[in-house]
Amino acid sequence: MKISPARTGAFDILARIEGENAFSSILLPQVTARLSDADRNLCYELVLGSLRRQMYLDAVISQFAGEKKLDSEVRTALRLGLFQIIFLDRVPAHAAINESVNLVLRSRKRSARGFVNAILRKASAGVPELKFEDPVGEICVMTSHPRWLVSKWVADFGLEAAAAICTANNEPVSPAFRLTSRYFKEFGRSEATIEKICSDLGLKIGSIRESGLVADCYFADEGRKQLRRAAEKGYVYFQDAGSQLVANAVQIRLGGSLLDLCASPGGKVTKIAAQAEMSRSICVAADLSTSRVLNLKANCNHQGLESVDVLQLDATRELPFSGGSFDAVLVDAPCPG
Repeated sequence: MKISPARTGAFDILARIEGENAFSSILLPQVTARLSDADRNLCYELVLGSLRRQMYLDAVISQFAGEKKLDSEVRTALRLGLFQIIFLDRVPAHAAINESVNLVLRSRKRSARGFVNAILRKASAGVPELKFEDPVGEICVMTSHPRWLVSKWVADFGLEAAAAICTANNEPVSPAFRLTSRYFKEFGRSEATIEKICSDLGLKIGSIRESGLVADCYFADEGRKQLRRAAEKGYVYFQDAGSQLVANAVQIRLGGSLLDLCASPGGKVTKIAAQAEMSRSICVAADLSTSRVLNLKANCNHQGLESVDVLQLDATRELPFSGGSFDAVLVDAPCPG
């Protein structure tokens, strides 16, 4: 039973997200650390694409399977297979089908083998047209966005604009990253031009570009191998531009203090703490579970921010701080990065 490392890794990550409410931002770097570049890229695409299109994929599964109750492993294998068949033109349908069936066998769901094979073969011949009761419901399913959010955008911007926002939100973008405190300590903070950053990190000029919308945010169009090495050394941190934008909104006075709740894995607090004016400030980052706190602490240390105080606490209960202890409190719950 042969399955590509990319698909095995993607299946295992999606199974943990489904069963344990785990985070792709944490699992993907861990699972893909030893994969080849090709397998790493495919694994990322399979995981993020399947999550991005999950509502639509589930609707297609229901169209084929009806009311049949599916084990989570079977549903995960079907999502992966359908995503490849429908959205990845470069992947042969037979490869997506065979390996999805093998993933079911690997999960010891042998009785579902024929079922998965039949659905994916039908899908490869043509995906059925889905029917909807209302336009908002159609946008929700076709773009995999929750109804409450689509309804708000429809109320704010109109149906056509809301549909365009949802569609654009599903388009893949080049990876976003930023420089870390460790980078600034190693290479200096002044004149962090694109040319200097490329020279410092061994990148080709033109392989990265500034966001243009989010301060100190960069996109990697090429040179991802070199950037991964820089990330391993703690010089850069891959972080979604939207997440960086939230961090940029937090303004702390010189020598001030910040409390970040629901902070793990630590992308926002480490971006805030890396600012020059925060060198004499107090940053406290907290989260609920032991695993998330350990990951938060490791992330701070990796970026050269041992000064960030990391705590484990339940923010739904009374906090162990007196009123007015902090100049700013950041709560982005649940925090994806």
